[in-house]
Amino acid sequence: MSVSSSAGADYTKYAGSPFKRAVRWLHHLVSGALVFVGTYTLIPAIELHGLLFTVLADMVLWPTLQLLLRTPVYPWLVDFCVEHRGWFLAFTMVPLSFAHEQYSRVRNWYYRAFLATPHLHNARVREVQRQVRAWNLAGRKRPMVTARAPWLAVSVRVESYKDSCEQIRVDLQNILEVNTERMTVRCEPLVNMGQITHHLIPMGYSLAVMIEMDDLTVGGLLMGVGVEVSSHMHGFLSETVHACEVVLGDGSLVRCS
Repeated sequence: MSVSSSAGADYTKYAGSPFKRAVRWLHHLVSGALVFVGTYTLIPAIELHGLLFTVLADMVLWPTLQLLLRTPVYPWLVDFCVEHRGWFLAFTMVPLSFAHEQYSRVRNWYYRAFLATPHLHNARVREVQRQVRAWNLAGRKRPMVTARAPWLAVSVRVESYKDSCEQIRVDLQNILEVNTERMTVRCEPLVNMGQITHHLIPMGYSLAVMIEMDDLTVGGLLMGVGVEVSSHMHGFLSETVHACEVVLGDGSLVRCS
């Protein structure tokens, strides 16, 4: 979690029971070890693997495909794959989707149980402001984007587009408050629909506009107007938002309502 050192100390020392603090400390220890190992072993190994695959593709794969395109088998193979694509999806994508769904459930439970830190929301926002101000002081040499991994986004953009940009860490994925009197939910932008659903349903509530895709985030739906789902009574999800806090390009924080 990318917050100041004092906030990180508070996060480890004061939030939750001794058991939760121990799990949290172990989580950070393992995360740090994985980052170290990944930086000096896994990433070079992956880069070497990519280089070898590129060489192999240029020498063997692409020439083989070119030969296949010239054979009478190619049209039959294309027709077969199109005609029976359902079997491919049933035995590959369905199990993979199920496995990813179970992983997301376990991850969300683990985060809610041990890593949720709504009391550090202001510290996390100040950390985002600090990064944006540092980008300004550096002369805005590159476009600014969030550091969220592209594969996590529901998008068709190429995964490498963020490599040439200034990446701002936005570790804002906590549900902060459910106000049952005003019937509002206060949350951070990376909270997804699955988190909100699992949080509200045991309380007997749901959002006015329910989004059926669990991976879509509140921030993404607000910025994208939430056109994926709408309601005859309430309109788009963005129209049910009472207010939002926005960090501007100069690093200042404003409240929009």
